[in-house]
Amino acid sequence: MPEIKTFVEQPHWRPTYAAGIRELLTEIPQLFERVKTYVIDNEHEDFMKGFVDAYRNLYLTECNRGENTGTLTVAETELALRESNNSLEKNQSKTLNLSQAVSYLFGESLYVETLRHEFNIDLAKKLNEIIGDGLFDGGCYRKEYAQPARTNFIYLAPHLIENRMKELFEYMRAELKCPTKQWYDLAALFFVRFLYIHPFNNGNGRTARLLLSALLLKHSTVPVSLFSSSFDQAQLNRTYLQCLEEAHEHKNFSLLTSLIIESTHRTLHTCITCLDID
Repeated sequence: MPEIKTFVEQPHWRPTYAAGIRELLTEIPQLFERVKTYVIDNEHEDFMKGFVDAYRNLYLTECNRGENTGTLTVAETELALRESNNSLEKNQSKTLNLSQAVSYLFGESLYVETLRHEFNIDLAKKLNEIIGDGLFDGGCYRKEYAQPARTNFIYLAPHLIENRMKELFEYMRAELKCPTKQWYDLAALFFVRFLYIHPFNNGNGRTARLLLSALLLKHSTVPVSLFSSSFDQAQLNRTYLQCLEEAHEHKNFSLLTSLIIESTHRTLHTCITCLDID
């Protein structure tokens, strides 16, 4: 696995007047402690319930927008989660399944101090199975070659998937115990490697985003969507793909690590703003 040691201090999508990535990175531990202290205080339990419902809708919408699938506005997401299963359209079903996968991973409260499940292949399969419920055969490794639309790029050959998945999760298990490894570096590496393996027939992007949120749990308190609110949909898609291309084709993870750091900081700042934390 390649070493990742850099991030871009001022990535091209951030305004020149905005704080640099290094400053955001420095602030994350302080923001995390402020949010954590607030969340575990039982006096805020009723207020947290309303926030969790609103944040779930936001997180699901941003994940969907990042993958350009499912419900793409908060209003559409709210409707999908209210509708009965029998009346759901396909995009609404995608969102409901994603919400159930989020609940499996983080519980209904969305806030857990430690991950509820071991970070392993079985977790990835289970999340993909929930995401695919009623839509595709989830949780099973693909047996055909696959490639992104309108590109010449080809994902990992299907006969190599099982071994590469074992290698990836064994590597992560070892590296997560290493105190000198930076959390954002490991998160970026895992995300890119998982997407290249593309282990499942469908839902790989959504599964990867949930697993990324699991990796970021100790720094974010609630799930992190890999998302920048400064983008319109076209910019979001271009920037996301550029981050992945730089990492995979040029072994340059710095744009993706910057986006991960920015997204984590934005998530914590959203919590502080919405909960009016001092």
